[in-house]
Amino acid sequence: MIRRRIMLIGATGSGKTTLANVLNQHGDLVHGDVPFSRCSPVRCGQEVVYGKHTVDVPGGYFDTPWMYNHLISIAQNNASHVVFVVSQSQRSVAGAPGLAKVFGCPVTGVVTKCDVKPENNAFCLKQLQHFGVSEPYFNVSVANGSGIPELLQHLFDART
Repeated sequence: MIRRRIMLIGATGSGKTTLANVLNQHGDLVHGDVPFSRCSPVRCGQEVVYGKHTVDVPGGYFDTPWMYNHLISIAQNNASHVVFVVSQSQRSVAGAPGLAKVFGCPVTGVVTKCDVKPENNAFCLKQLQHFGVSEPYFNVSVANGSGIPELLQHLFDART
C-alpha cells in the first residue's frame, strides 16, 4: 500500500522546503524544544523529495506549464493533501488559473513568510484564489512560529 503524504507545490523560493521540514517533524518535536527556524536546511536541485509526512516538489515543476502533468501524476500516486504555497516576501505570478481543481484530494493554501512585507498579503490571497484554492488560507511564519500550530492541526486532523 502506498503511503500518502502532504504534497507541497509553489513557485521557486516560496518556502516549500522549509515548511516541509516543519511538517516532517510533526509529532517529533515539542514546540519549544527546537525553534522552527532551526529546522530548515536548504535543499538545492530539482528532485522530488519524499519526507516522513511530505512530498516536496521543486518550484520548477510549478513555474513551468509543461511540467504540470508531473504534478498531477505525483499527486495521484502519493498525495493525501496538496498544499499550494505562496510567499508574502515575493510577488510571484507562476502557476495556472484553476490548477488546484485538477487534484482529487483536499487542497489548502498557505502564505509563508507572513511576517515580511505585509503589503503583499492581499496579492498572495488573490494568487491562491487564482489557482482555485478554496478557503481557509493559513498565514505562517517559520521564523517566529506564527500560524504553524493551526496549519498542523488542519493538515494532520484532515488525514485521520
